[in-house]
Amino acid sequence: MEFRALRAFAAVVRSGGFTLAAEQLSVTQPSISKLIQQLEREFGEILLQRNSRNVALTAAGEIVLGYAEKILDEADQIGPALDDLNGLQRGVLRIGIPPLGPNLFVPMISAYKLR
Repeated sequence: MEFRALRAFAAVVRSGGFTLAAEQLSVTQPSISKLIQQLEREFGEILLQRNSRNVALTAAGEIVLGYAEKILDEADQIGPALDDLNGLQRGVLRIGIPPLGPNLFVPMISAYKLR
């Protein structure tokens, strides 16, 4: 399963059609159709009821949409989390304190925790 396929599926549902989803994602409408068909093959379920004017979720589609939204939300958090790590906003700090050094290091650790 690809994120692209999940994004396409969610976009089709949100926009109500393949053409609008394709415009939103800056891809062609046949590409969106292929990605949705790929998901349907992978899950062995029809996810969307298609007619000439719009699309509607099937029961299986509702289940997949719920999970797809969670997966995509989590995937969108990867970049900011890595930015925090690289900007030293997040991570693990390990400090070794010699037996004679607690009085020297306690103020520094307190200052670090405040930041």
